[in-house]
Amino acid sequence: MESSNSLLIGAEPSRGSLLREQAYLELKKLMLNGQLAHSPFLSSRSLAKHLGMSITPVRSAVERLETEGLLSIGPQRGLVINELTTAEIVDHFEIRQALETLVVRKLAGRLSAEQTVELRANVAAHEASFAASDIEAYITRDGEFHL
Repeated sequence: MESSNSLLIGAEPSRGSLLREQAYLELKKLMLNGQLAHSPFLSSRSLAKHLGMSITPVRSAVERLETEGLLSIGPQRGLVINELTTAEIVDHFEIRQALETLVVRKLAGRLSAEQTVELRANVAAHEASFAASDIEAYITRDGEFHL
């Protein structure tokens, strides 16, 4: 008998899951770019209108962002974007430094020529987006680098 996991391999994602993921990525991008930081009142409904989506995928995205600690849902206050403390930022960098050092050690000398070219192109694009102060491109290149 096949396990439920084997049935999912190769299955096409549902439209609903794609919309939830799109809403999540768009909201996270808006938050990271600071475009929602000065909004006096945020709600799932106002965000759905801003994104041009129905409220269901936006609510799902909001719940995911709340689980990740990026925002809070407060009664009578709506959605509040959480700001990281200095200690949290330091913790994140320390964890990232430890993990990335381990990954680099594991990958050293194991990349194909094609992977090396791709990695170097990504680093160059990453540096260019930083120099141009293009935050959105910088975040995208950073995500691609870590994938």
